[in-house]
Amino acid sequence: MSHPANDTIVATASPVGPAARGMIRLSGPDAHAILARLCTPPDKPRQLADTRLKHTDLPPIPARVCAFRASGSYTGEPAAELWLPGNPSLLERTLHAATAAGARLAEPGEFSYRAFRNGRLTLEQAEGVSATIAADNDHQLEAATTWRQGRLGQTVDNWMHTLADTLALVEAGIDFTDQDDVVAIPAHELAERINTIHHAVRTLHDSGYVHREHHAQPRVVLAGPPSAGKSTLMNALLGHHRAVTHHAPGTTRDRLEAPLDLTHPDGHTVSVILVDLAGLDDTPDHGRDAEAQFIAREALEDADLILRCVPADDAQPVNLPEDANHIDVRTKADLAQHPHDDHALPVCGLTGNGLEALRSAIAGHLAADHTTRGSARIALQPRHQHALHATLTTLGSLLDQIGPDPSDHRLTDPELVADTIRQALDHLGSIAGRISEDDVIGRLFAQFCIGK
Repeated sequence: MSHPANDTIVATASPVGPAARGMIRLSGPDAHAILARLCTPPDKPRQLADTRLKHTDLPPIPARVCAFRASGSYTGEPAAELWLPGNPSLLERTLHAATAAGARLAEPGEFSYRAFRNGRLTLEQAEGVSATIAADNDHQLEAATTWRQGRLGQTVDNWMHTLADTLALVEAGIDFTDQDDVVAIPAHELAERINTIHHAVRTLHDSGYVHREHHAQPRVVLAGPPSAGKSTLMNALLGHHRAVTHHAPGTTRDRLEAPLDLTHPDGHTVSVILVDLAGLDDTPDHGRDAEAQFIAREALEDADLILRCVPADDAQPVNLPEDANHIDVRTKADLAQHPHDDHALPVCGLTGNGLEALRSAIAGHLAADHTTRGSARIALQPRHQHALHATLTTLGSLLDQIGPDPSDHRLTDPELVADTIRQALDHLGSIAGRISEDDVIGRLFAQFCIGK
């Protein structure tokens, strides 16, 4: 944020356009004083009260108002909310009166930023607020709810507390060896603690799903090498000619899209956008080929489901983005000399063989993907996944430092071990908030009677 953090901000907190009600929100040290310039404030905090606007030259306008002390507000600052008729002109005049009284127009996200800065929201919860506002389908709302509830943060916070306690014990062995009631953590106990956390982080890393934006209509992308029969398959699935087909490779260069309605096994209709791309080639030429490859790779990152097309006469599938949701499809199945020993669906766009099975698989896969993203799995931002991966690498190094046989009572290099634990805390702290050196020292003194 580019403005001072100790001033008072104001903004319209209701949707743009006319409505039955509109809301003006204030936050900052002068919020209550500025509110008193706009209307008669309520007698008690957190009490929704009737009032009348007094900042206009219009007849008295009825409104409702609620004020909050810092301890009970969203932002952790004195705050107020003013509900009034949702006339855009009236809302604009109220904002103008608030700024004339000393408030500043808030920047995008500044209320939630102040809540984060003041400890009212974790970073994960702030991401959840933003994602909730931007959500336009059930997938996005589900992931946003997970972050807003702080499920991931609570899990990571438990790991961080364990690591911080462990670090305090390791540092006790470095700094307080002359104290007879301070005993350094034995190597075997340290290995047991780190192994437990490593296993838990690995489980979340592997079982959580990386949330990518899902569209109101899922995008099903056909991907494969040049001349894999993707365009022919697209036309066959659509039931009409949409993509140009030719035996020569490189016919498709742009991103072609078309709507497709599928019938789910339970009978309801699933509407998707089918996308055809240029054939994927790891060594494209310069110019239009390189541009086509860029467009194709960008579409894969944006896909809700990828149909990875492998011709029956080619055994090598193309590489997809990590954790990509995909179905393997054996195109040109009429050319197969013998059955392939894999789980790919055999399909022929020319004869129509396998099309119904593929349509059902697409509808079922999208539904199953939505179902598995329920309470049993935690949605992860790409940065969350990166932090978990970095944590796993660091904890693996820590186990190597402890050694394969941690039966020895003392650590060989406690300074190196302590530094590696701090690195793991830093990685986890990028998700859930950092633990400072004062936190570690506080834990140390809480556990031992140092200095008698």
